[in-house]
Amino acid sequence: MCFFFRPGYLYTRTDGGYLGTVYKKAVYREFTDDTFQYEKKRGYREIHLGLLGPFIRAEVGDVIEVVFMNKASHPFSIKPHGVFTNKGNEGMKYNDQSNFDEDNEVQPGKKFTYRWTVPQRAGPGPNEPNCIGWLYHSGSNMIRDTPTGLMGPLVTCRRGVLDARNQRLDQHTREFALIYYIINENRSWYVRENMNRLKGSLAPHVEFEESNLMSSINGYIYGNTPGMVMEVDEHVTWYVMGLGSEEDYHTVHFHGQTYVHRTAKSHRGDVVEVFPGTYETVDMYTDNPGTWLVHCHVMKHLVEGMEAKYAVVPKGGKYLIFPN
Repeated sequence: MCFFFRPGYLYTRTDGGYLGTVYKKAVYREFTDDTFQYEKKRGYREIHLGLLGPFIRAEVGDVIEVVFMNKASHPFSIKPHGVFTNKGNEGMKYNDQSNFDEDNEVQPGKKFTYRWTVPQRAGPGPNEPNCIGWLYHSGSNMIRDTPTGLMGPLVTCRRGVLDARNQRLDQHTREFALIYYIINENRSWYVRENMNRLKGSLAPHVEFEESNLMSSINGYIYGNTPGMVMEVDEHVTWYVMGLGSEEDYHTVHFHGQTYVHRTAKSHRGDVVEVFPGTYETVDMYTDNPGTWLVHCHVMKHLVEGMEAKYAVVPKGGKYLIFPN
């Protein structure tokens, strides 16, 4: 028995009526204040987030306030996982309109302040790391919003772990958030606009739809996720998340290092599993310098581009953020 996988150029080609790898998206971005005039520039510790929104960090007992300005052309929202919400702050639109609070979604050009409480149950358990990862995304239309690009990492910590700027004070050194997701660009709100860029006829229907299923990590494919660089002997926390449909079962394999996964009991491994709407937090103590792969071990997903690179460099060494 043999298996056939479509070649990678199906997902990258721009000739013959294909869209290639550049799409119009709506994404969450952080601004310096609630006038939304100046977008906060991402530093080298955030550049790996790519398509994802900014880290939202809080400690147990905090109230998170997110001022959301919708600069896009469709109604969107912010739905958090794990933390405590009420109907007016959940960011979720229900099919039963009688149970739908209009404050859950924000119309284009409008602002809304979401307020979420971080209860004890949303924080780390007794044996878990000091901070654990959750997920936020738009819930105005669950089918189309996340393929459009609206998702990001939510991190909850024990009391006393974060400073006034919501940066970690513990022995942790670096943190990275990865979302493994086959982004179905055919379901994006902007699919028509993306198709309108084409000159001439579209590719054959079945192949065209398949070419828009992007097996991505933070929106990047084929090893292009930038900025995942760390030094030897660092404590690195990875927040690994999954989204998508029935094909989005992902076995995330870290080459070159192992991690410690702390739940009720701790275990060491190099492959962590995520499924749609799930998230795992693992700690890595880097000891093996080199440039390594982190990819989905489901062969179909790997062939279609679900891989990234991370680098462990000598302590104090100079290095470039890759890819260029």
